[in-house]
Amino acid sequence: MNVLLLSFPDNQTERMYPLCLGGVSSVLKNVGHEVYGMDLSMSDVNECIKLIKERKIDIIGTLISYQNHKEVFSRMNMVKASVSLQVIAFGSYVTIMGDELLRNKSCGIDIIVERDEEITFLEVSEALEKKGSLHTVKGITWKENEEIVINPERGWCDNLDLLPFPDRNLFPLEEYSGMVCRNKKYTQVITSRGCPHRCTYCFQYVIEPVVRKRSPKNVVDEMEYLVRDCQIEEIHIEDANFVSGDSERIKNICREILERGLQFDWQCSGVIPVGEMGDVRMLDLMAQSGCYGVSLGIESFNYETINKMARGYSIKLLPRILQHCRKNKMEVSCHMIIGFPGQSMDEIKEDIRVSRKYPFDFIHYNIFQNVSSAPTHEQDDQVNACNVGPDGASLSHSALKNVQRLAYGFLIFKLSVLKFLFRRFWGKNNTGVMFKKVRHYLFGCQKLHLG
Repeated sequence: MNVLLLSFPDNQTERMYPLCLGGVSSVLKNVGHEVYGMDLSMSDVNECIKLIKERKIDIIGTLISYQNHKEVFSRMNMVKASVSLQVIAFGSYVTIMGDELLRNKSCGIDIIVERDEEITFLEVSEALEKKGSLHTVKGITWKENEEIVINPERGWCDNLDLLPFPDRNLFPLEEYSGMVCRNKKYTQVITSRGCPHRCTYCFQYVIEPVVRKRSPKNVVDEMEYLVRDCQIEEIHIEDANFVSGDSERIKNICREILERGLQFDWQCSGVIPVGEMGDVRMLDLMAQSGCYGVSLGIESFNYETINKMARGYSIKLLPRILQHCRKNKMEVSCHMIIGFPGQSMDEIKEDIRVSRKYPFDFIHYNIFQNVSSAPTHEQDDQVNACNVGPDGASLSHSALKNVQRLAYGFLIFKLSVLKFLFRRFWGKNNTGVMFKKVRHYLFGCQKLHLG
């Protein structure tokens, strides 16, 4: 069967390799399917239609997130206006929306794959190839004669080591250099799935409530392949929560890197809760094995807000973590949320003021977005109501956006941030990206998307 896997632009300033599509591709290729990839942030719809006709594509697969779903629906309908193919979708957005998405006739999607997509996508492909019944495929929602069919759930893949590494030949690896990094040749790796925390602003544990971790050997096998076969110089860890309460596993990954003598830079660009970073021996080993940067999830310095978020951590850990990271010459960025339900404008401004006291290399001020299926979406009217300031006035998105811009405006004059920006502007392949990011932060900041 000829399969086309499509990646769509997500309106972000960074361009990252579509790892999920690569994972599906590897599984399909391993059993003999012909797989093609096209990134519609680099190609247009006409090129896509041309490839479908020339390669006699049988089915299309794509990932849909909260960042890109509007782009997917718009362009997929343009594709389906020219060619009639089954479209299989997976990702956080379709998992949350489920059958509601398929009831929207304008979305251009025919089959939804939930949970771990690799094996389910393979089973759907083979059922369609053999013109068999989709009723036997667990973990999908689909249309049969315009009726919505919800199949039984599929169990989780408990042993992620059994899955092949993502296909790095599906898309031109060298084109994905949009992340801010030290080196030009970079890519991402995911070492685990799920998160053990139950934060009220996030739907991660709704879509992946079971934490599953690849073994240190398996993780470093992939890293070694990337460094030695793909000439990758830098790796970004994109887990939902890299540590997930198991600092010993992280230390074993670092020891494995050191024992194999692998030379590459890496950073944890996926946000790690500050409460997970208290093991200073773990920080030492991370630095020794090439880690030069971590992203900490602080969200707020107000304990009342922290409790509403169900974050369950103490800010008291932060000075020790920062001191140890500085000792190891590791950059530290901080992620905060502004506009969480119940926050007043005074509390938001105080959070921003306190954040500037710490020697972070950068601070991300993300405007809260109440996403369907995050626990805040289901809480009572009082919590779910629009935020109000001390004078009772509602805090509109435009008001929050203005505060966000001002926060970034003051931030760039902070000495540690100026040094960080200077290093990045003069880094390999970063100048253009950094201009886009600074412009984005100061003039085009968007809501926080958690997909």
